[in-house]
Amino acid sequence: MGRNIGQFDIPRSVPNLIISPGIEVPDERQPGRLRIFVDDKGWIARAECE
Repeated sequence: MGRNIGQFDIPRSVPNLIISPGIEVPDERQPGRLRIFVDDKGWIARAECE
């Protein structure tokens, strides 16, 4: 948390969803997917696994 998403290289083998302000969060869940919530400047606010 508190770092810019651009500082990370998420491996392609890790399913992920980056969620920015104003983006509708999908209702469907994918077990094992990493959801990363960022602010409007790309700073990570929180991350969670589904």
